[in-house]
Amino acid sequence: MKQKSVLFDKNDTKAIKGIAILMMLFHHIAGFPERLPVGFEGFASKWEKLIEGGYLQTFAFNSKFCVSIFFFLGGYGMYKRWEKGSFNLLDSITGLMKRFWKIFVIFTPIAFIFFRRAGEGINYLCSRYVIESWRVFITNVLGNFILLNNSINLEWWFLPYYICALMLGALYCNKMQKKNSFLTELFIVFGLDILIRSVFPGLPSVNGLSGLYGSVYYSYFMKITENAPTFFAGIVFAKYNGICRIKGELYKIPCKAAVSAFGMLAIMWSRCYIKGEALDIVYAILFTSFCSVFLDVIKPLKEVFKYLGKHSTNIWFIHSFYCYYFLEATKLVYCTRNVWLDLLILLSMSLVSSVLVDLFYSNISKLFDMFRNRTKNSGNNPPAGGKKEPEKAAAV
Repeated sequence: MKQKSVLFDKNDTKAIKGIAILMMLFHHIAGFPERLPVGFEGFASKWEKLIEGGYLQTFAFNSKFCVSIFFFLGGYGMYKRWEKGSFNLLDSITGLMKRFWKIFVIFTPIAFIFFRRAGEGINYLCSRYVIESWRVFITNVLGNFILLNNSINLEWWFLPYYICALMLGALYCNKMQKKNSFLTELFIVFGLDILIRSVFPGLPSVNGLSGLYGSVYYSYFMKITENAPTFFAGIVFAKYNGICRIKGELYKIPCKAAVSAFGMLAIMWSRCYIKGEALDIVYAILFTSFCSVFLDVIKPLKEVFKYLGKHSTNIWFIHSFYCYYFLEATKLVYCTRNVWLDLLILLSMSLVSSVLVDLFYSNISKLFDMFRNRTKNSGNNPPAGGKKEPEKAAAV
């Protein structure tokens, strides 16, 4: 019997983005004990080693690996659009900025109007919306709006770097379009990763290059290129259908769902206790493959994560307001000492907010279209009291 062709399409990437955004929420809710609300005693568990052994915090902190997954999937999706001729760099950047601004114009006023808190007993994160002066306030708001600052929400740091990755990815696709060797391009990507992680950071220590320590351009260069190799890896694997090939091999293994689940856990364990973030490119490739096979088998779960993936961008922009910055919201998020219940509360609040934001802008768009159509139709109507003259019959 001929084996069914293995796919990795938009639905797969959307579902894996759903898993990645859940990892991001877990990372922020349990990975930073110093950010917990004042008065919160910390998480508790019947399995004492989960807390006392540091497993919870370690796994939560290393769930930052979700960033590499987003970059890998971003590169993968970008190349697929490039291949079809439907990728436009400017449209991609403006589309992402519009999604950001839609959240910005709603949550920034809410933050400064309703959540200006200061004083004893209030976490320092919940005190960031106190207006010191109107000059500082206006400067900060404008700086955040154009991505030169992230003082309103520290977790917005990701956006300018992702936009830079899009630009570098477009450059990569343009320069490497004539290449037709998977191994050659993979070698280039891993070579760039070695340079960015191991060579470039040490340049300022070389005699004659110490001035780089104080260079703004160098520091920005290091930040914007940090995740570029993972983005490039996504491009390469899209170009040569690498994920489909790995999935094809996994499909030949008995109990592929169990093997894939074990593979995902092994990758997280290695990330936590063996190699850290040094192998994030490899982890992103394998984790994506294992996730996709696992979700192919458990289809109802895939539908759930597809829905989360659909809202992943909004959830990314919104969730940290609730777990860090809005005082009353943080008390609700951390209302139990069970990390899984609190994670579910944060996810629910963020997801409902995303749905409401989309509904709000959808209704605004409909009202705008109605107004535009009425204006257009009124302009086509004949003047009051007058009759439109019948058209003369065409001469035969």
